[in-house]
Amino acid sequence: IRSLAHDMGQTTGAGAFLRSLKRECVGEFSLDEAFTPDQLNQYVAEGEISRVVTPIEALLPEFSKIIVGPAGRKAVLNGMHLLPRDVTKVMASDCHETFRLFDDEGKLLAIAKKDSKLMRFKPYIVFPN
Repeated sequence: IRSLAHDMGQTTGAGAFLRSLKRECVGEFSLDEAFTPDQLNQYVAEGEISRVVTPIEALLPEFSKIIVGPAGRKAVLNGMHLLPRDVTKVMASDCHETFRLFDDEGKLLAIAKKDSKLMRFKPYIVFPN
């Protein structure tokens, strides 16, 4: 939007700028779900920060979810390829290129890309303990 205002100013020769810009959503998050700084401070003071923090495991629901067994967990946490034999379960989404890798306890281990030629998954973001 900022570049649109700039381009309009360039095209008309009159200059242009944004007086204000309000982002109402980012991905799956919207202002309706947002907290004020005062609310955040209150939750922190009450020891209730978990009420306002989204667990990492709940993020990126647009990516398919793969649950791995113990051997897969070890491989993934060491940045190694995940082989099909180490996959316990797949919960597919519309995205078939990027995957969230979880252990059997529900902990997010990594984000991986599929290597279709070699039938394996390569972690590119690993979340260590």
